[in-house]
Amino acid sequence: AEFIKKYVNMEWLKENLSGLTPQKRARISFEVSHTIALHNIEAMISLASTLRAFGCRLGIDNYTIPEEGVVSLSIIRPHYIKSTFGYLKDMMVETHTGKIQESIHNVASSLGFDIIVTNVETQEELEMMQKWGFYDAQGRFVSPIEFLN
Repeated sequence: AEFIKKYVNMEWLKENLSGLTPQKRARISFEVSHTIALHNIEAMISLASTLRAFGCRLGIDNYTIPEEGVVSLSIIRPHYIKSTFGYLKDMMVETHTGKIQESIHNVASSLGFDIIVTNVETQEELEMMQKWGFYDAQGRFVSPIEFLN
């Protein structure tokens, strides 16, 4: 939060991004937690604008739909959001009917962002999320934890 709120940091970021080729910038993604994004909308608008201008991507991690709805997504316009498997499971499946909800897909397609499902731990969870229409995943099932040497 402190980084994105300071003008000098945004100038530093612009200076460093301008030194990279467009091909390298296209491979860079910045992620901000949903809590920080939600409580720093003006700074997020500035960050999103800067990143778009340089061809970088912006993601919002740990996304949950706040009480105010998805207004922050329509203002920030991230390239992707990440939500946990458990949250999406609770949101996607009506508990008493088992019917799959389409609301998050509708929002994603209308605003043009991707959804990455995190905390995918088993083959069953991967198959379930794909059944719900999600195809981008992170988690121990997708890529096991490895220690760096």
